[in-house]
Amino acid sequence: MGRLLVDTCVCSNFALIDRHELLEKLYGRALVVLRLVETEIKNGVPSLPKLAAALQAIAEGRLEVLDDVTEEELRTAGELPRKFSAADRVGLAVALHRKWELVTDERALLRECAARGISTVRTEDILLEAVEKGLLGREDLSKVRDEMEREANFRPNV
Repeated sequence: MGRLLVDTCVCSNFALIDRHELLEKLYGRALVVLRLVETEIKNGVPSLPKLAAALQAIAEGRLEVLDDVTEEELRTAGELPRKFSAADRVGLAVALHRKWELVTDERALLRECAARGISTVRTEDILLEAVEKGLLGREDLSKVRDEMEREANFRPNV
């Protein structure tokens, strides 16, 4: 398995319902976030304290923070459409250059990834894989989706 670059949206989906461990159990050390994503999460903690679970995973080394974005990746990020946030542009560039999968639910980002040949994973994919691997019961799937919808404004885009 290659590396998976997780965006703020998906990281938040799992942290806000206290299910960040599902990401860790499925993907382990393959999970990476940008320093920009860590900053976005930190900025969200005052209004959404449950996001601290993601910060704890970072502090404990269960979620790696990428600090070595290359000049070439930054150049590519600078050429990407401004409709995306800085974190999204850098994430796209890193995934493109390193051939990593981008973990996101943002529709515009998913379309851009498809256009550029970047492999993606969505929250819904993660939940279904958790069911397949026995980490989440089928009966719990709709409960988790409902909780994500309530706590994180998650909308499955299947």
